[in-house]
Amino acid sequence: MALLAGLALSAASCKKDSNYSELPTLSGYLDFSLQEYASPGTVLTLKSSGASHPEGGDYGIYWSATKITEKSDTTKHIGVPVSEEDGSFSFTVPDSLYTITVNCTMYATGYQSMSNSHTVTVVKSESLSNLPKVEGEKSYADSRDETEYGYVNASGLDWMNRNLAYAPTGTPYSGCEPMTELFGNLYTWEEASVSCPEGWRLPTLEEWKSLCGGSFDGASGKLMADAYFNGEKMWEYWPAVNIRNSTGMNFIPAGYGEFSGEKWKYRGKNEYAFVWTGDSSDGQAAYIGIYVDQPDVMVGRTSTEYFGASVRCVRETE
Repeated sequence: MALLAGLALSAASCKKDSNYSELPTLSGYLDFSLQEYASPGTVLTLKSSGASHPEGGDYGIYWSATKITEKSDTTKHIGVPVSEEDGSFSFTVPDSLYTITVNCTMYATGYQSMSNSHTVTVVKSESLSNLPKVEGEKSYADSRDETEYGYVNASGLDWMNRNLAYAPTGTPYSGCEPMTELFGNLYTWEEASVSCPEGWRLPTLEEWKSLCGGSFDGASGKLMADAYFNGEKMWEYWPAVNIRNSTGMNFIPAGYGEFSGEKWKYRGKNEYAFVWTGDSSDGQAAYIGIYVDQPDVMVGRTSTEYFGASVRCVRETE
């Protein structure tokens, strides 16, 4: 008898799901804009777009956010004019280092509901950890904005061991300002060539090679720091790559940017570090590349205008 009852419930459930799948769909594609990273205390206000009732009828909107909402928050009820409830959703980013998933759903009587979700990761200075102060490291304050940089002396030069974070030029990873403090900015070569503090400049390709001991072969691990982002290891372990940071450069996989279609696209966090050299000709400049799974430091050339890489500045030893 219990088995028959279970089969009956199962059949009823399947019938309900079948009936729901036969309902017509709402029009368009439901979406909303949410930045990828945000600082604690930031108030984010989200509003859906792109979807509508096929017949111009009434609809509702509800939202949920992990660890923010205990239950779904309906911000547009069926039967309430948009002028009274526009469907927007606001929340304050908490002071806790985790990733929040925000879900938005549109529903209407007689139609299948439509949903979409995006994430935002909470970041602050503590997000980036396990970057040790290396032996012989000194400190330099950029007089333009008082940003502090560590630097070490090697091959007759002072080398910044933190990515340049001069905000009037360049762009933060994912276009999110809180990332500047953690990753530095990404700069086109043209921006990079004028962004180092007075007395500092971009290192040449040969100077990078000298820093690595005269060869880029097997040198990636000499530049990499075993850093963590919100408690997660940034450089994934690969047997061929020995992370030892022997140069004291503290490199993290800060990704890169490409300018396309009048906007920046960001890629490569936790996979790559690309850093400009001072070498350029015919609209292209040389950069060095550190790959998560490659023991050798790579060298490439790309556009001086449409590629965004990190910057390390050097100066002659005082």
